[in-house]
Amino acid sequence: MATEGIAGNTGVLYVPHVSTAQLSSTLYLENVGDEPADVRVTYYEEDGTIVPGAALTLTLSSRAITWLTSDAGLPEGFQGSAVLESLNDQPLVGAVFLGDPAGRAALYSVADRPAAVLFVPQVLKGSAGLTTTLQIQNTTATTTTVAVRYYDAAGRPLTAAETRLILSPHGAAQV
Repeated sequence: MATEGIAGNTGVLYVPHVSTAQLSSTLYLENVGDEPADVRVTYYEEDGTIVPGAALTLTLSSRAITWLTSDAGLPEGFQGSAVLESLNDQPLVGAVFLGDPAGRAALYSVADRPAAVLFVPQVLKGSAGLTTTLQIQNTTATTTTVAVRYYDAAGRPLTAAETRLILSPHGAAQV
């Protein structure tokens, strides 16, 4: 399977789910700019409470791998989100690896810009033993109501399956 890859951005990345609990997270971050990038990592508890994170300097085209279980600033059992910011506006790309002791794993690219509406082309609930988990992050400083609407394969709305969430400023949730 081929993809177009991940384009560089304006120097801010949004990570909707990071954890040191059941699914431990590893952040992969790369500087794709033309000068060193000074990066600040800010973590947020699921209720939006700030947890200070690491400061990194990435040289040209260099990568950093951050195992969240070794970040001294995070409390044990942390579940929340993160914002990665290049303090000197160098473009960054990133991905998160989630893994658990049972060997289950997931990898996702982090977003470089928030969106009010997102489309997820495939959501599973118990199909062949698989269930999709959506990670949602409020990137604003105000409380936000989120509606998750589900549709069947023919595009008909499944109104009984709608989920509504109220997210605190910078809060996050899993559906």
